[in-house]
Amino acid sequence: MQLLRELLMAALFVLATLFDTHNITNILTKHPEFSTFKHYLTLTHLAPEINGKTTITVCAVNKAAMSNLLSKHPSIYTVKNVLSLHVLLDYFGAKKHH
Repeated sequence: MQLLRELLMAALFVLATLFDTHNITNILTKHPEFSTFKHYLTLTHLAPEINGKTTITVCAVNKAAMSNLLSKHPSIYTVKNVLSLHVLLDYFGAKKHH
């Protein structure tokens, strides 16, 4: 639970789109601090699921938080489950947070 809290707190990047097409890995390529998160989105096949959504918020996790998760040597299934908790099937902008 503590690890999950740390990962959520490390969610520094929010992607929200209202367009029909986007590519999460291309978007994250512009932000090297999220390269490990991007890699595991691809490895776990979450990236295509994200790309298929119209309205979505992705709370990307930086390298330090991903290292913390991966240091526990979780299965790829566990990593996929943890990363999927960072994908919200709605747009959460500033107005929804207040």
